[in-house]
Amino acid sequence: MTVSDIMNQDVLSVPPNMLLKEAFAKMSHARIRHLPVVKGGRLAGIVSDRDIRLLAMQVDSVEDDGLVFSLDLDTTVRDVMHTDPIVIGPDVDLHEAIDMFIEEKVGAIPVVDEADHLLGIIGYIDLLELLQERL
Repeated sequence: MTVSDIMNQDVLSVPPNMLLKEAFAKMSHARIRHLPVVKGGRLAGIVSDRDIRLLAMQVDSVEDDGLVFSLDLDTTVRDVMHTDPIVIGPDVDLHEAIDMFIEEKVGAIPVVDEADHLLGIIGYIDLLELLQERL
């Protein structure tokens, strides 16, 4: 069995210049945690809900009544995306994909062709669903 057998091909992606708040709204609406960033048809990066939460949790200042958190409303996806994401090809064996998830400690891996065109995404949930079917 290969990555292409279980990857999600209907992938929501965003451009790098999209405002982060818009990208987060799309993620929330679609109930996803990883969002590939595509520019010119090629994968440019990836952003996760965790990246956004960590950014939002940065302390701007400490006042008498507690911490003040801030998130610049003009922050773009480009400002927080991982620009060199772990990627995988569609023909990679699932055993190798699982090894990548374990070694890299990631929640999702974009699936790309040789030219870095986004073909899909595979997440640890996809692997767990497969395992559940087989048990």
